[in-house]
Amino acid sequence: MDGFSLEHFGMVLQGHRDWLSSDLYKTTVYSDKMLLTRSAAPTVPEDEGHTYVSRRFDRTRSGVRKAFVSAMTMLQRKDGEPGASYLELVELLQTRGANTRSDCAQLFRRVVFNICVSNTDDHLRNHGFFIEANGLVLSPAYDMNPNTERGELSIAIDEVNTSCDVDVALRAASGYGLGAADADAIVTEVRTAVAKWRDEAASMGIARGEQNRMQTAFR
Repeated sequence: MDGFSLEHFGMVLQGHRDWLSSDLYKTTVYSDKMLLTRSAAPTVPEDEGHTYVSRRFDRTRSGVRKAFVSAMTMLQRKDGEPGASYLELVELLQTRGANTRSDCAQLFRRVVFNICVSNTDDHLRNHGFFIEANGLVLSPAYDMNPNTERGELSIAIDEVNTSCDVDVALRAASGYGLGAADADAIVTEVRTAVAKWRDEAASMGIARGEQNRMQTAFR
């Protein structure tokens, strides 16, 4: 991972407000990327301000813990075990999900976003579900980090292909329950949002040199 890995941020609880704070120097492209995530419309936790502060999504506003389980636990896999596929998460949502159609579309959107910002740290611990009375619900997105080295995704988009390639995602869209038109629309929305990353970075005061260092992550 490059210098924007979460190990450089220092996640801390902000008192009783249950906020997670991430800060890297004064400026961080990670914050910028989360803003892009919002404009691309995946579900992400609430945030505050320039320093990235995220409300804990595993707590209600009154502080009650919500039943949360990682995708790795649900699939009964181990850390570093090869062969995981996003379609396994789709199958979970199709068989046990409470909002199957919308959550599968949301999962596809996250796959496309991960490709467009080179988030190759998308392993199964970085996906999760809430356990609700009527079934599993996809949790908000978290731990999404751009990687200037690009590489491949940690989880296959279809059964086997981990390439950071939007065309691979489009070919696999039917497996997520999406028609071609809906898949194309999602790709267009995400690409349009990601294309604005320099504008977002500039508006947050991120130096041009820092932007240039990160530019290979965005596609």
